[in-house]
Amino acid sequence: IPDKLAVHNGHSIHPSRQNAPHPHFVCGSPDNKYIFVTDLGMDKVFVYNKDLTVFSITDMPAGHGPRHLACHPNGKTVYCANELQSTVSILEYKMGTLILKDTVSTLPPDFHGASTVAAIRYSNGMLYVTNRGHNSITVFNEDMVVEKWIPCGGEEPRDIWVLDDVLICTNQFSNKVCFIRMADGNIIYEMDMEMPLCVCCPSNIQPS
Repeated sequence: IPDKLAVHNGHSIHPSRQNAPHPHFVCGSPDNKYIFVTDLGMDKVFVYNKDLTVFSITDMPAGHGPRHLACHPNGKTVYCANELQSTVSILEYKMGTLILKDTVSTLPPDFHGASTVAAIRYSNGMLYVTNRGHNSITVFNEDMVVEKWIPCGGEEPRDIWVLDDVLICTNQFSNKVCFIRMADGNIIYEMDMEMPLCVCCPSNIQPS
């Protein structure tokens, strides 16, 4: 039995994906004082005290579906991957409050197919976001300008991890994990695995 249960109530505008709350991701704040929770179904990011009382709530773009967060090492910037509209929102973090500053697309302007965002990682001055449908990883610089789109080597890139100049990508629907050299996008190693979802590295191995 949990000591305390925090319950979300509400919905947003997508008729099938946002007809109820959908808390999707939890992480600590950069200053380790609060807990961030994305709610894909409500288009909100909650900031909780450690006793699970709500400290602040940030409204995200309607229908975008906030899914995952990545924090900049400066402790002031937080990036939110929005699943439903394939966007990334940039938020400013100040003393327990997240302030929405901007939202940008992860997809090429000439792409008009179906695609959703999954994972987001920050590493060494770059932001990496997976596109399920476009089957790519978007690479942003710190000005949130797209440097390139790297093919993921399969279908439905679910999660990624960055180690030096190699990007590890789990391709859920093609049952493979690809190790991709970021400089040229070439696959340097791949292994078969049934529906791989997440990349978890040992605690002593961190994104560079």
